[in-house]
Amino acid sequence: MKKLVMLLVGVSLLFAGCATIKAKLPGIKPLSKIVVHIGDTMRSAGGEEISVGGSKIFTAKGMDAENNSVSVGSPVWSATPSGIVEIIPAVGAKVTIKGIKEGSADILVESTGGVKWTGTVYVR
Repeated sequence: MKKLVMLLVGVSLLFAGCATIKAKLPGIKPLSKIVVHIGDTMRSAGGEEISVGGSKIFTAKGMDAENNSVSVGSPVWSATPSGIVEIIPAVGAKVTIKGIKEGSADILVESTGGVKWTGTVYVR
């Protein structure tokens, strides 16, 4: 009887321990955040300056919760207020932002899953 009780306690502890194990499975990890860089550099795009009539390439990259690169898909780009910059094309991981007139514009990059990045561009 004592051996049976010990066996049941051991099995219970085994199952309790298994419930708390978190396995890291290989495969696609979900997009957790978007980072935006100038062109293909690692320079962050937040606070970037563009001259009137000038343009720069902005690149959105996806990261998972552990900061590993994942697909960003085809994010949608927008600027507020309108008229300060032009974003060409408005959808995709790589866009050109052109300065239209002096001022500042808040840039929003949003993935289809709702993950967002915001930053400000200054046109001088």
